Amino acid sequence: TTDGTLWLWTQAERPIAAACLFNDSREGFQWNYELVSLIDAPLFVDGRPGWNWRPVANQRKWIVVTEPEPALSEPARLLQMKTLLSQFRADEDHDGDQSQLRLLPRPVHRYRCPDEKIEDGAMFLFVLGTNPEVLVQIEVLANGDRSWRISFARMAAARLKVTRDDQTVWQAERVREWNPRHDYFS
Repeated sequence: TTDGTLWLWTQAERPIAAACLFNDSREGFQWNYELVSLIDAPLFVDGRPGWNWRPVANQRKWIVVTEPEPALSEPARLLQMKTLLSQFRADEDHDGDQSQLRLLPRPVHRYRCPDEKIEDGAMFLFVLGTNPEVLVQIEVLANGDRSWRISFARMAAARLKVTRDDQTVWQAERVREWNPRHDYFS
């Protein structure tokens, strides 16, 4: 792969799906893609005739973190987000080829969604080189306790695992068969 891009579909600024578009030269030059749903509801994406991606509803898992209390300013919350995410480690196992993924230091997207009581949110990436393999959403909930919540989504077919304090907090098994009804599709 020599070139690629990451795209987000948003609704009221909040990411609801992501796509990576990249070239793959293993069998001659061709474009490839990866898609992932970032919402609990089903999606419908149609493309060229006969092609569609229609992931079914899939309840995302969120980790709730109550400390530290989210700061009042956006710059201070961004620093807190980075500090919180530095506690996590992501690893990829591609048929025995194991790699520790690197957390990019800046979010690729920052958002608010008052309708869903999200005071502040950001999308970060765990990458292999520059290839996004795990997407990370971190949000400040504007409810009474103003807690944080963190969720992970795959952007790779390999086996993925995220740990915190040597405890597995999220994992995804290797994809062996493609299904346009799954939340991750390539």
